[in-house]
Amino acid sequence: MSWRAAALALVAAGCAPSLPAPLVRVESASPSGAVPPDAVEVAIAFTGAIDAAGLVAGPLLVLCRREDLRAVAAAAEAAEGAPPDLPVVPARLEVEEGGRRAVLRPLAPLPAEAPFAAVLSPRLRDAGGRPVLDPEGKSRAFAVLFETGPAVDRTPPAARWLEPPHGPVPRDLAALRIAFDEPVAGALALPAGGGEPVAPAPDVLGLDLAAPLAAGALAVDLGQVRDAAGNAPLPLEPLEVSRCASAGAPACGGAELSAAELGVEVSATLAGMGRLVAEVSALPGEPACGSAPAAPAVARVLGGVAACPGWDPCQPAARACPAALALRGLCPGRALRVRLAGEDLAGHRGAFGAWLPAAARPPRPAPVLSEVLADADAPEAGGEYVEVVNVGTGDADLSGLVLAKRTASGTVARCTLGAAEGGPVPPGGYALVVGGAYDGRYALPPGTAVHRCGATALAGGLANDRAPALALEDGAGAVVSSAGWVAPALRCPSGALERVRPDAPDEPASWACGARTPGACNAATPPEACAKRPW
Repeated sequence: MSWRAAALALVAAGCAPSLPAPLVRVESASPSGAVPPDAVEVAIAFTGAIDAAGLVAGPLLVLCRREDLRAVAAAAEAAEGAPPDLPVVPARLEVEEGGRRAVLRPLAPLPAEAPFAAVLSPRLRDAGGRPVLDPEGKSRAFAVLFETGPAVDRTPPAARWLEPPHGPVPRDLAALRIAFDEPVAGALALPAGGGEPVAPAPDVLGLDLAAPLAAGALAVDLGQVRDAAGNAPLPLEPLEVSRCASAGAPACGGAELSAAELGVEVSATLAGMGRLVAEVSALPGEPACGSAPAAPAVARVLGGVAACPGWDPCQPAARACPAALALRGLCPGRALRVRLAGEDLAGHRGAFGAWLPAAARPPRPAPVLSEVLADADAPEAGGEYVEVVNVGTGDADLSGLVLAKRTASGTVARCTLGAAEGGPVPPGGYALVVGGAYDGRYALPPGTAVHRCGATALAGGLANDRAPALALEDGAGAVVSSAGWVAPALRCPSGALERVRPDAPDEPASWACGARTPGACNAATPPEACAKRPW
């Protein structure tokens, strides 16, 4: 019999020699691309079962920053294994699906927007002790590359009772408002239905109620409410509803009015939980100003509902409750009149009391150095300027103020601002401080005051080779405003030094280099932050 015939006979008899099983290799791996920093999970699937104990004991799958990938991969391929000081990220390693899947999870959220890698060592063996190969069938270190994305907001918005701030409340409650610690979307609902959903503010939701509530615990359904990240709020404690209805508008007494900047703070006591309501107007015969209309017209302002521990709707007059409100947008120092009334939680409003005199605080100027041009077009002495903006509530007369300049040697040179060409600076207005040689080259907005300071060049000339260091001083030498005086500002060789926000302090982060905008809002300033008359 020939050898070929013998081989065929062996095959026919089922005695052919068996071929070795293929080596286990990496079948798939994830993640790739950007992953939420707090949801990282590296998963590697294998074509067969691996030595789970050896993988975990090594460990033979580790997580590292991308910048450490080369060192970690070299250690993974070394026969002696990884050194104890290998720069790896602490993680939990688990083997699933009968040894066919390895999962690596960081013990803590990873830094946001950073590159990472998971490295699988070629020293890994399968369940039979043979090498495990990478996806290309090679015995070498295998890396899974990914990045973390932006930090994910997973914090639920916190809710609190706003109006009323607590129970018990009368069963004919007219409205309820719930405040959140961040803007939310959605609507409130009652378990039994009823009520008109409202959203009076980005962080406040409410229900306007038209029917009496049942006595007992009132739980508001927040199931439709979400923050910008999609997080639902935690449940809010129920509000206790009394068996009693409101007894009517609470009497108002003990009113106190105190002047504030462009406003008046009002406080009083009410004979029961409720809100303070104010009507305000200019004095009879005087014109409207700010938010106070000319009499007999009035502007009506509602206060919030303050907490009143121990108050009971069934005994409404047994406890006095605090109440307050703020009148805003008033003209500074202008005399006006205010009258008050109380309103209960059911919406019953009492009669307004007698007119009370009131006024906001007197006008207050607040000049601020807002822009500096040191490197002007030639001739420089005719174009250097320091811009001043008035962020106060009263006219600012800059005449007689002093502009101080710190030189490279540390000495200070000063010049005194002359009389204004254009009058005092109104609230929200601008002035330009220039040298005696100013040539009027800038087309300034109407009403921009100009003060000369220095015989020819501004303060003896502003240096081009370094950042300006300037201070505006009053007659007593106190610094009113400064630019680069407290800490170095910026050198702007091709533009002007600009204060980004007029109310920002003199610190490096407050300054930017921008286009020349003498007498107008700076190019670097957000439109909503531009100075303007504040009433």
